[in-house]
Amino acid sequence: MFLKISTLAAVLVTIVVTVFALHFWSGSSSAYLAFSFTFVGLAYFALKKCVSAGFVILSGAMFIGYWLKLSIHVILPDMPWMEPIGSFVDSGPAWDHVVNVVSVGALAVLLAGLLASRTPQIKRTAECAKASRKMLWILWLTGYLLLACVIIFNEKFDVLRTPVSPRTLDLPWPMQALFNWFLTTGGLTFLLLPFYLHIRRAGVVIGTVLLVMASAAVGISIYSRGTVVFESLIVLAAFYVYKDKLPHMTKTAMVKIFLIILLGVVATVLLSQDRRQSFDDRRLSTAELAVESGWLTAHSLYLIFKLPLERWVGLEGVMAVSAYDEKGTELMVRGITERRTVGPVDMYTSKIALSPTPDTNTVMYASPPGVIAFLYYSNSLSVVFAGMFICTLFMIYIENLLMRFSGNPFLASAIGSAAAIQLIHTGTGGLWVPAQMFGTTLLFCVLLALFSRKFLERASGV
Repeated sequence: MFLKISTLAAVLVTIVVTVFALHFWSGSSSAYLAFSFTFVGLAYFALKKCVSAGFVILSGAMFIGYWLKLSIHVILPDMPWMEPIGSFVDSGPAWDHVVNVVSVGALAVLLAGLLASRTPQIKRTAECAKASRKMLWILWLTGYLLLACVIIFNEKFDVLRTPVSPRTLDLPWPMQALFNWFLTTGGLTFLLLPFYLHIRRAGVVIGTVLLVMASAAVGISIYSRGTVVFESLIVLAAFYVYKDKLPHMTKTAMVKIFLIILLGVVATVLLSQDRRQSFDDRRLSTAELAVESGWLTAHSLYLIFKLPLERWVGLEGVMAVSAYDEKGTELMVRGITERRTVGPVDMYTSKIALSPTPDTNTVMYASPPGVIAFLYYSNSLSVVFAGMFICTLFMIYIENLLMRFSGNPFLASAIGSAAAIQLIHTGTGGLWVPAQMFGTTLLFCVLLALFSRKFLERASGV
C-alpha cells in the first residue's frame, strides 16, 4: 500500500513539475518534452526491471541531476547554480542544445538497460558462505579496528579533508591515493562482508547500526556530506534489486533499516557541514566572521537542503561544454590524458567552467563535468551515445559477474555503485583517476569474495 501511494505521489509530482517547467521553458517545447519522456522512461525502467544496483543508482542520479535539476531551475530562474556553468548564456537555442545532448546520453543508458534485461542473466554458482557468531564478530572488530586506526591518523595529520588539500602530511605516491581510497571506499566495502553475514543470521538492526556508524565516522572525519549517502545507496540499492536473495527482509525490518540509515545520513550531514563551516570561518575576515560564524548558520542549512537536488553533478557540465567553442578531437584527447596534481587547477574547472577558484594551496578544488559533458568534449553526439551505451553495459555485466562469483548482493551492489559514481564524477584527472578507483575497488571485492568462499567455508565447517 505504501509503495502504491509513493508511486502515485511521484507520478503526480513529475507531471506537475513538467507542466510548470514547460510553461516557463524558453526553447523548443518538443525538445523539452523529448528530454522529459526520455528521463521518465529511464527512471521507470530502472525501478521496474531492476537490471542491476549500479543501473538503479546511475539512473536515479541522472534523473535528479539532469531532469529534475533543470526543471526546478527553469521554474525558479533566480536559484543559483551550485557548480560553475562557464560561458553559457540563458537563451532558447542554448537550452535546446543542452537538453538534446543530455537526452542522447540518457537514451543510450536506457537502451543499454533494455539490451541487458533481454540477455539471459548469469545464474549464481556460489552462495556467500555462512560464518559462526565468533567469526562474524572477528570480522566486525577487524574492520572497525582498521577504520579506527586510519581515522585517528587522519584526525592527527589532516591527510584527507574533502575541501582541503593535505596540509601537514602529504604521503608519497601511491600511499596518498591508497589512504584516501581505504578511508572513503575500502574500509567500508570490507564491512559489507560481515554486514551481509549478519543479515543472514537475522541481525538486521544491529548490522545496519554498525555499518552506518562506521560510515558516519568516516564522513565526519573528512568533512564529507556525501560519503554516508553513497554508502547508504549501496545498501538500499542491494535491498531493492536483490530483495528475493536476502532472508529475513520483512516490511518491519525494511522500515527499521531505512530509519537507521536516514538518522545516520542526517547526523553525518549536519556534523560534517558544521566542521566545514568551522574551517571556512577560520579563513574569513573578522567582519565576515561576525556574520557567518555559528553552528549551522542559515547559509549552511540552505546548502544542506539543496544537497538532494544539487549534489548530482552533470547538468552544469553539459551547459559549460555546450557553450565552449573549442570542442573536438584535440580537446577530447587532452581531457582523457590529463593528470590531476595538487596545486594546478584542472582544465575543465579553469578553462571551460571558468570557475572563480579559491586558493589552491589550502583548498583542493575541482568541478567535475560528469560523463556526458566529458564525452561531449568531442563535439559529437555519436560519441556521447556510444560512450554512455558501452559504459552502462560494462557496469551492468561486471556487477552481474561479481554477484555470480561472490553470492553477496552487497559486494555486487558495491561494484555497481563504484562504476556509477565514477561515471557521474568523470572528468577531473582524465580517465586515469576513475579507472584506478574502480579497478582498486573491483580487485578488493574479488579478494573479499575469494575470502568468503574459501576461508569462511573452512572456518565454519561448511
